[in-house]
Amino acid sequence: MLSRLFRFVVGALAALFSLALTGVIVLDQFVPTNPWTGSLKGQALVFLWDRQSTLSCTGNSVMVVEGVNVQRTFAPLFEASGHCQLRLQGARAQAPRILVATDDARVVLAGGRLEAPSGVLEVSGRAVVQVEGTELVGPVRREGAARIEGLPPGSSGQTAGPGAP
Repeated sequence: MLSRLFRFVVGALAALFSLALTGVIVLDQFVPTNPWTGSLKGQALVFLWDRQSTLSCTGNSVMVVEGVNVQRTFAPLFEASGHCQLRLQGARAQAPRILVATDDARVVLAGGRLEAPSGVLEVSGRAVVQVEGTELVGPVRREGAARIEGLPPGSSGQTAGPGAP
């Protein structure tokens, strides 16, 4: 008797979970700008990121990467495109190139240290990168209508491109 009840409860929970997952997938397909599903996708991708490959934030994903400490020989470490929202919190990274942001991506760099001899930031399109107390070591490139906000004056990063400050 107890085993039938247990199987029923487990089956009912599995059915509810499947229904909820189907609802999230359908919501993501029909309302792709929904920040709730973008956040779910983004956090799942960060959780599955192996730290041996580039972390790509695309579409309407919302990603938060906290306390990462990586040193790699490949580039770039992070890519943000589409309407992606990426936040690097306390990241310490060293690579040939760190971040490439394009399209309408929004990136926040909060704390930490990013070092790249070929380009710590490469921002183009209408992307916006907000620097909040992050030490940037290496060249900073900006093209098109892209913006880099909060870049401290006299930082080791140089800004290049049309209309560069």
